[in-house]
Amino acid sequence: MPKNNITRWLVIPDLHVPSHDEKSLMAVEKLMEDYRWDGCVLLGDLMDFDVISAHNHGKPRLTEGKRLAEDYKVAAKVLDRIISKVRKRNHCARVVYISGNHEYRLQRYIDGNPALEGMGLEVPLALNLRERRVEWIPFWEEGKIFKLGKVAFGHGLYTNDLHAKKHCLRYGCELFVYGHTHAIQYYSSEMHGNGTTIAAVSLGCLCEPMPYMMGRPDRWEQAVGVLEMCGGDYGFNVIRIVGHKFIYGGRVYEG
Repeated sequence: MPKNNITRWLVIPDLHVPSHDEKSLMAVEKLMEDYRWDGCVLLGDLMDFDVISAHNHGKPRLTEGKRLAEDYKVAAKVLDRIISKVRKRNHCARVVYISGNHEYRLQRYIDGNPALEGMGLEVPLALNLRERRVEWIPFWEEGKIFKLGKVAFGHGLYTNDLHAKKHCLRYGCELFVYGHTHAIQYYSSEMHGNGTTIAAVSLGCLCEPMPYMMGRPDRWEQAVGVLEMCGGDYGFNVIRIVGHKFIYGGRVYEG
């Protein structure tokens, strides 16, 4: 723990490898190099798994030339980059990987093709998470969340216009941080009678526009989060990324 007793965690939302935004990720990596980290939370949808998506079933042109094995290779390289930056100044830094609905695409695919079971295609096995010392949180499969003090993390479930409000009221945490929607949003509410405020914040994404959007207008935003804690107190910063560039701690970071 640092001398000032402040612990610092980086929070990374949906990357959707291999459709991640490489320039924005490079900017975030520069931020990672400037600070000592106690951990990193990956909010889910690290991988896209479009090659096995039900949305592409019967549309072979959309997945022509793509291979699951190649997507795993790219994801492994991205994951290793993140791990190396997080642990550069703190070898014991934790890396937590929360499963999202896109990771669940692989489980659903195996459910539909049971002959593949036992081949090690599941994300924790294919990415060797145990060997990489990455903690797996089965949010989408089992509803598990990850907690650091008063702050809870999950991939997220709801995508309605007021998704932050719905996550806030459903989870009832002092702060619930999630991804999934690819949009930045915040909502808080006071719990009557005890003076406690509950809140939820979504972090947007770190991916490029998806082909299925077909150029339609969207509210997607890129961002990462920084959680700093000291005893029972904490501060959470949402760092919005625009044009592969953001400002934090008096410095401009650009990919």
